[in-house]
Amino acid sequence: MFASLIKQKKHFLFLMFLLIVGSFLRFYNLGHIFLWDDDPLHQVRIAYQPLWFVLAHNNQTALSTLVAHFLLPLGKVEFMARLGSAICGVITIYLI
Repeated sequence: MFASLIKQKKHFLFLMFLLIVGSFLRFYNLGHIFLWDDDPLHQVRIAYQPLWFVLAHNNQTALSTLVAHFLLPLGKVEFMARLGSAICGVITIYLI
């Protein structure tokens, strides 16, 4: 009984370690580098439009652009445009 409890605690601590390291790697300097490729700039341009425009004119990156639409008014453009993808990356670490 105690052996399985210790094993579960070790697995939990290892998962927490992976989540902390993965979160650090994803969020460190997230908004430091300016958006330089065409796709992120296009996503930001669409995300600043009204919600009906975002829903009607977005065919490839709909979820990412919707998340950016609601996050961009909260802060720095580069950081907020990448925040949704970084959060999904941390969730992916947990799911794997």
